[in-house]
Amino acid sequence: MRTTCPGRRTALTELAALGTERDREQLVALLDRLDAVQLRVPVADEAKRGKSTLVNALLGRGAAVRSDTGQQ
Repeated sequence: MRTTCPGRRTALTELAALGTERDREQLVALLDRLDAVQLRVPVADEAKRGKSTLVNALLGRGAAVRSDTGQQ
């Protein structure tokens, strides 16, 4: 089982341990389908309007500290 979401991997691995071999095969197939899905969302606005902050918040990432000149 491979997945980009460790929490999902853990939950489905624990669930697979409770089932039959067929259940495990179906869960692996489900994880493969979930991994194949890509969501692209365009974010556009004027300069310095918080686009990166919004994207980082949605992804659960910490924001990079930037100076007034836009350099890290």
